[in-house]
Amino acid sequence: MSEHDEELGTPTINKIESLRLVITGVMVTLALSITLCVCLYYDSSCNTTSVRTQVYKQVTIPEYFAKYKDVIMEADRKVSDNVWQMRPCMHVCIQDLHGFFAMPLRQIVTPKQIRVPGDPRGYRKGVHQGIDFYGINSGDPVYASAPGVVIRIDKRYLPLEKAKRNELLKLCETKWNGTPGSVVTPRVDEPYGNVLDKLSGRQVLVYHGKNTQNEPIISLYAHLSRVNDKVNVNDIVTSDSIIGYVGNSGTSGEISGNGLLENHLHIELFVGGMYWTPKKESEIGQRQSVERYASLQATVLKELSGLIPSQSKQ
Repeated sequence: MSEHDEELGTPTINKIESLRLVITGVMVTLALSITLCVCLYYDSSCNTTSVRTQVYKQVTIPEYFAKYKDVIMEADRKVSDNVWQMRPCMHVCIQDLHGFFAMPLRQIVTPKQIRVPGDPRGYRKGVHQGIDFYGINSGDPVYASAPGVVIRIDKRYLPLEKAKRNELLKLCETKWNGTPGSVVTPRVDEPYGNVLDKLSGRQVLVYHGKNTQNEPIISLYAHLSRVNDKVNVNDIVTSDSIIGYVGNSGTSGEISGNGLLENHLHIELFVGGMYWTPKKESEIGQRQSVERYASLQATVLKELSGLIPSQSKQ
C-alpha cells in the first residue's frame, strides 16, 4: 500500500479477515438456500395433499345416489389413482356427452330398435329414464359403456312376486304421482321404498369419474338375465369388459315365466342426479311425432356409436 493510499484513508484488510468474510458469506448463502428448499418442499407437499383431498372429496353426491355415497367416494379414489385407464369426462354434461359413452352391445343395432330416454311409461305412470335396446337376444353380452369402477352388481337377486308387482303398479296409478324412486319422484316409506329399483330387475352400476362441476358420471344397466360372476364392487372395468347379459328381469316376462317376453337391455346414463336424454325439456314425458321420434332414435344411436369402429364386431 502506498503512502498516497494511506493518506486517502483506504482501510486495510488482511488476508485472514478476507477469508473469514468469504466463508461467512458462503455459509449464509447455504443456509438461505436450505431454508428456501425446505419451504418449497413443504409448500409442494401441502399443495399435493390439497390436490389429493380435492380428488378424494370433491365429488358431489346427488340425492338420487345418496345410498351409494361411500362406495362412490371409494370408486372416485380408484378412478383418480388409475386415471390412465379412464376416458376424460371433465366436460361431460347433460346437454353434451362429448362422445364419452359407447355402445354396450356389439351386434348391429338400428335406430328403430331404440326407445329414447324421457318417454312416458303409462303402465307405471312415470317417465322412462333410460335407453332401451329391443330386438336383441337373451343372453347377449353387455359391455361397460365406458371405463370405470363398479359400484353395484346384483349377484344375489330375487324377483318380485306377481302379486307384489301388481300391487306396486296399482299404487303408482292410484296413489303416487309417478314411480317412487325416479329422478323426479322420491322414494316412499317401506314396505314400498324405491319402487323403480324393484321394477328394474337385476342391475349393474358403474362410476366413471366426475366433470368440472364435480358431478358423478354413472351408467346403470338393468333387466339383466345374469351378471359376470368374476366382476365385483370396486373392480375397474373397461369398454371391453362384459358386466352382464341381456335378459328380462323385473319385467312382466320374468313374472310370467316367459323367457322370451320383454327381453331387452335398459341403460341409464347419469350426469349428477339427472339421466341423459336428447329430448328438449318440454318433450320429456310426452309423445313426439313419428318424424321427431325417428330423429331422436338416430341421435341416441349416433351418440353411442362414435367410439366403436364397427358395430358388427363380435
